[in-house]
Amino acid sequence: MTHEEQIAREHELDEAASAAAAELIAACHALGWGGDFAEDAAIDRLLRAAEDAGIPTRRTAPPKVSSAASRKKLPRSLIRMVWDRNGWECQRCGTHRDLTIDHITSLASGGTDDMDNLQTLCKSCNSSKGAR
Repeated sequence: MTHEEQIAREHELDEAASAAAAELIAACHALGWGGDFAEDAAIDRLLRAAEDAGIPTRRTAPPKVSSAASRKKLPRSLIRMVWDRNGWECQRCGTHRDLTIDHITSLASGGTDDMDNLQTLCKSCNSSKGAR
């Protein structure tokens, strides 16, 4: 998934969450729960449901990653699938040399080891990525 696609997906999820919150607020009003209390309760219920489902919210901190040394290594099969998907080339410059696996959204920023968050970069592009 490209960075632009990821941003578009996050926007879609934000819109879906906003629509769900609006429906929940409308239901609260229909039950006679009026005013700010209803909106606060609806938002709190929506956030709690998201957190229970494992979806990070602004109330939950991203998982802490103490250091690269404490991380589990990616399975070789996953690395192979990412390289195969990306045509065994760097997604920034196109080279086929010194390939690495890069997290599009870093683990420290709440990214995951899911295939959609991984891309193939050469060592040079991967090391320059951190300087952006």
